[in-house]
Amino acid sequence: MAELSIVTINCLGLPVPLPGLRHRLSVLGKALADLEADVACLQEVGQWRHLPLLRHDEERWPHALAIVHPYAPKGGLVTLSRLPTSDPAYVPFRERGRFASLHATERHQAKGFLQITITAYGRSVVVFNTHLAANYTAEWSYTNPYAKVERAQLRELAACVAAVPASTPVVVAGDFNVPRGSWLYHEFCAAANLVDPLRDATTPTYRPLPGMPARAAQALDHVLVRTPADGSFSFESELCFTEPVLLGRGGTLGYLSDHLGVRLRLRWPLEDERAQAPEQASC
Repeated sequence: MAELSIVTINCLGLPVPLPGLRHRLSVLGKALADLEADVACLQEVGQWRHLPLLRHDEERWPHALAIVHPYAPKGGLVTLSRLPTSDPAYVPFRERGRFASLHATERHQAKGFLQITITAYGRSVVVFNTHLAANYTAEWSYTNPYAKVERAQLRELAACVAAVPASTPVVVAGDFNVPRGSWLYHEFCAAANLVDPLRDATTPTYRPLPGMPARAAQALDHVLVRTPADGSFSFESELCFTEPVLLGRGGTLGYLSDHLGVRLRLRWPLEDERAQAPEQASC
């Protein structure tokens, strides 16, 4: 049985130097390596010098995919892989909010999604890594201006997912800034034909930073999957990086990020296993 493990985490890699930031990212990089995932979709990598800390070592992550942009990876997105990759492509969102709004910095980052193809056990899997526009009001009504921007971005992403051949498995991972169970979440999953293995989970994946409303504590990080219709694939997900760890050199206890991680395990039978499976009786 083949298994592909994909983890996503918003790294809180702020673009400004703060005390303890580099050490925290270094600890996060080691935790990612220890998790032994095959692919890591990272968001909010705010400076190029953060990448070596998060990559931890090239032997563990021989492939690091990011698009050149001033000061930081484009969109703050980096995808690490221990498996061969191909066809990297970055698509910036056309809708990025108004210039005269809190979305101004996100426009400069050129937020969008990073698409790559992973080769795992002789099979291609397309992986999308994304970070949608923030909703600074933490209010996701149909008329909310931030929710309208997120809806437009989700429609752009859904169109690209739909363009991948139906026979190719697809994983869409990242910080969506859209709560699980919201109308935006359901509309996107339906449009892109994606399934959330954690669809019934209610645990927030985001701990609001100072200045954000308490109601922003929602499940905003997702790993969604689309598999071929032959029923040969199975999958499950779990939250990770949920507990505080030692961050400071003096033994300071803290969280690796303001977000939790989400890890997907995708499984399918190898070709020889399929060939050895007993044939189904037909009527």
